[in-house]
Amino acid sequence: MTPEQQALVRSSFARVAAIAPQLASWFYHRAFEIDPDVKSLFKGDMEKQGRKLMAALTAVIDAIDRLDTIVPAVEAAWTEAYTILATTMKDAAA
Repeated sequence: MTPEQQALVRSSFARVAAIAPQLASWFYHRAFEIDPDVKSLFKGDMEKQGRKLMAALTAVIDAIDRLDTIVPAVEAAWTEAYTILATTMKDAAA
């Protein structure tokens, strides 16, 4: 990612950070609209989940010039999440 791209991502995120709760709410509303089955994966407080989403995005933005330090952790997290989801789906089908 070029320094110019990093700056663009940072500046655009700064503009939407002011409306973080609304952005998170919109994100999940749209995700559930696209795939209603996804909603069953979220049983807790969606405002809290939205804060977690925005915190994760903020962490990525803060480290955008050091993505090599966070990408391995994110890849590991997604691998774990996918494994749990795939196992759950396989067990349900059996």
